[in-house]
Amino acid sequence: VFVEDAYYVEQGGLTAKVSPTAVPASQASVGLLSINTATQAEIEDLPGIGPVSADKIIQNRPYSNFEDLKTRSGLSEGAIMKFQDQISYE
Repeated sequence: VFVEDAYYVEQGGLTAKVSPTAVPASQASVGLLSINTATQAEIEDLPGIGPVSADKIIQNRPYSNFEDLKTRSGLSEGAIMKFQDQISYE
């Protein structure tokens, strides 16, 4: 399953083009993965996220936006940009 449209994301003075990205069918069928309610296993399925990073994300919930996730999760902006188009902050 692919996200059909590319779009631009502006954050902290940086602009990044987010290209169509493969999304696991389990996520595509229900929409974006909520970073605030996802399980450890679901978070580990995100690109570039392993058990340690997933645990950091879970321990510092809730997040309200990209900047909040970047500041509180300990992940770099580049790491978050790898999965930014696959998550929501609901």
